[in-house]
Amino acid sequence: MASMASITTKKEAFDLQKYLSDLLECGGAINDNPGFALIETLMPPEIADALSTSAHALLAFDAEVAAETPHSQFVTFGASIMDKALGLGKTFGRISKKYVGTANPRIPPGMLERVEKKLALSDFRHRHLIVSDIVFSEHVLFNFSVKFISDEKREYMQPVLVDAISGKDISYQIPWLNNVFCLNLAESTNTFQIERHCGYSFAYNTAKTSLSKAVQKELELFRKQMSGYLLDEMKRLRSYYQQTKEEIEKRISKIELNDAKTEALMNKLAAADADFKARMADLHKKFQIRLEAELDSVIVYVVPKIRNSILIQNHTHKATFIVYYNLPANQVELPFCPDCGNLANSIRIKAEGAISCPECTR
Repeated sequence: MASMASITTKKEAFDLQKYLSDLLECGGAINDNPGFALIETLMPPEIADALSTSAHALLAFDAEVAAETPHSQFVTFGASIMDKALGLGKTFGRISKKYVGTANPRIPPGMLERVEKKLALSDFRHRHLIVSDIVFSEHVLFNFSVKFISDEKREYMQPVLVDAISGKDISYQIPWLNNVFCLNLAESTNTFQIERHCGYSFAYNTAKTSLSKAVQKELELFRKQMSGYLLDEMKRLRSYYQQTKEEIEKRISKIELNDAKTEALMNKLAAADADFKARMADLHKKFQIRLEAELDSVIVYVVPKIRNSILIQNHTHKATFIVYYNLPANQVELPFCPDCGNLANSIRIKAEGAISCPECTR
């Protein structure tokens, strides 16, 4: 099992680079990642002045990478540039909007075939693409600051991504979003329709509900570590009191039962037993885990998509459903089943003619 130190170090190294990258982008910089633990950035003069660095800089977030990369600037906790960046971050807003770039927003050919392949529609008697439209939708990224507090404290950032069309958790798309090119200003969004929106309050409630599931893996690691510490402490405490008890019982065995010292030793034995139980209760209380979470920041990603309205027909029923094609990702997005709310890998028509996933159809 990984130690707390190793877990924390890994998270901090990742968050440090991401924090500075996001900060620079919020300030109008253009960033590139030329290699592991590297950011090449071209920033506005006012941001460069605030960080006391050049407008064109190569930033390294690993000591070995910095040593092997000429003209790079090593960034770590305590470095001058990082202290200034933390101060600069306090002046920026905690909510930002980014526009996911795509070279040429257009409807690609073979849209029906792409959907058929993704959702296994070949079982249907007829499949017909009614209409395809380019729309702009929003993916809302909620970044939560999560703390596990016990004898030790573990703190990290937990992102939850919500699709504003469906109001569903789509955190599985976070790796894709971390690697897309974004603009801080709208680019041709007035040309196309803005897709329907579940509302930010609804999206936030979805994110809070998903947060409890999202933290379970990290919480379980922390719980196992605290349990290990607790067992070690209990073992030491039990050993100490067992030796104390044996010493008192040995002294009692060497004196007469009616000796005046016997009663005092018996009381001492009872007191040691009571103290042992009290100390054990304190240990369990000491290693109890308290979870705290608060919203740290929100990023709204505006994503160009193709909204496809598709008619399908089996031997007895017809049904129409909507499926989206993510233009920057160049892929069909799996729809959500109206019954169970889970992502549907394929589509079925139920007896009453409603759309569902295979599991709910059965």
